[in-house]
Amino acid sequence: MPFEAGTARFVKYVVDMPGWQEFPKGAEADEVGCRQPTGGSMTQQASTGPLAQGREGRPRHLPRRVLLVMAAYVICFLWGTTIHLVDLAGGGHNSYASPAPAPIRVYFVALVLLDPLVVVLVARLRPIAVIVAGAVMTVDVSANYYVNWPQISQHPDYLLRPLGLLPITLFALFVAVTASPLYRHLARTAEARKLMSDNVG
Repeated sequence: MPFEAGTARFVKYVVDMPGWQEFPKGAEADEVGCRQPTGGSMTQQASTGPLAQGREGRPRHLPRRVLLVMAAYVICFLWGTTIHLVDLAGGGHNSYASPAPAPIRVYFVALVLLDPLVVVLVARLRPIAVIVAGAVMTVDVSANYYVNWPQISQHPDYLLRPLGLLPITLFALFVAVTASPLYRHLARTAEARKLMSDNVG
């Protein structure tokens, strides 16, 4: 499908950016470039260390596991964006008219902006991306369960529909499990980049 092909190309672009390689084995502080240099200046360390910057100021090294988590965020939030765009294209602002209350309908429409916002923040390695992703998924899952609870209470197998609550629930659990470690890593990376920028400047 065109969307899947486009998503695959985007993720490949993110993962294959020049110099984005798996961290060398070593201490966690080394992985994010936070260890003080044992020799040479901070400027030299910044230009040659694990966070030596590539084009557009991006770090050259990211762990493979972090890239995979980021890719999953990108794919799922882009998919969510597409679903909501299709819904809006088919029914306009009345796409979620019933049985959702007005605040939930407004939120579902807002996801057309919130989902791609998460994608942009993740691609730019911003720690706040994790917070926004967690908030978006928490409200999204709660709203969907609220709206669909009558069907769930009468037919529990409604949860197993492959294009319904099941993928939303699974992805929300994935975000919940990966949020803390991903946030810590991106925060340390941002701190290390700021440290390098201050010393280089």
